[in-house]
Amino acid sequence: MNSSDDDELKFEIGRIITGFSPFILIFLSFILNSLNFYIYSQETFAKTSATFYLKALAIFDTLSLLQNFSFSLPYSFGIDLKVQTVAMCKILNSLGFSVCAVSSWLETIVSIDRCLSIAYINKFSFLNKRWFKYLVLSIAIAFNFVYYLPIIIFFDVVTITNTNTTEDSKSCVTMDELYSSILGWSDLVNSTFMPFLLMFVSTIVIVRSLVSSRKRSSSSHKQPKMAPKPATQQSSYMHGSSGVDLNIKSATTATASSSTNTSIKKSSKSREEKEFQFALVSVTMNILFFFFNLFLCIYNIYSSYVQMSPGDSLLFFSLASLLFNINFTFKFFIYYIINTKFRAEVHNTIALIKKTFI
Repeated sequence: MNSSDDDELKFEIGRIITGFSPFILIFLSFILNSLNFYIYSQETFAKTSATFYLKALAIFDTLSLLQNFSFSLPYSFGIDLKVQTVAMCKILNSLGFSVCAVSSWLETIVSIDRCLSIAYINKFSFLNKRWFKYLVLSIAIAFNFVYYLPIIIFFDVVTITNTNTTEDSKSCVTMDELYSSILGWSDLVNSTFMPFLLMFVSTIVIVRSLVSSRKRSSSSHKQPKMAPKPATQQSSYMHGSSGVDLNIKSATTATASSSTNTSIKKSSKSREEKEFQFALVSVTMNILFFFFNLFLCIYNIYSSYVQMSPGDSLLFFSLASLLFNINFTFKFFIYYIINTKFRAEVHNTIALIKKTFI
């Protein structure tokens, strides 16, 4: 097989991956993110401030895949929506970057929210206020749309003359060489490095806080308890039935106090276990987020400086895009595997569906 045939094979593999994998991922994303949204809307998660952002994340993950669908159409049906008009070229590319970046930042906001709620308990009561959550979401959306606003300014539809054929082709590209060279780097910083760094720091703070809390709880359990005075000593100053009544009341009070302390300890332990589960979910999502996002950013940077063959370029892009799009689909499985409360709600939902339709 010569180099030309090899490049054609790579191009065909890349075309199949880029053209048809989004159809499967969009279908899965719609189902799984709908489940995420529904389950986090249940009363079980109502008291957690991060629930609002997790529901918003489910919406933007689905939107990210839907808008990425336009990039696959040229390879599946030969339809390139981006070159139909200059406006579509600018808008679709701008949405392609900004909507995905909003999804990345929502993951970051979830980590920061839980960090503040766990490490600084009851110090940031406004975190659960509706107005504050809508404000944070609005800022995240506005910031990313403004951040990628230059795409609307510099992208345009150009006609490319193909020396191998008599037909010219159109392409939606940036007309400014400087912005073309920095777009990949700026996207890498905004959609991958900065969110990952903030998520990583937040997770470390959460883990340290939970470990310290568990150590304090463990040391308090080990403290020696004062032995109760013998009944004879307590009643040596009592006479008749009044002494007996006081002893009974004292024993009843001690039993109630012990029961209350046990209930508080169980509640505290249950809360710590839930927070540790979230920390584990957060660590897992942080690592996978970085892995799934990194390769497409590398492609955008590398392709800006190095001229690749059509086959190499499309194959690289297709594999990087596949990983990037998986990032918007897999979260349901992380929640289900690690979070017991989420898993219980999934089972309840399945049971409800079976009871209703079967």
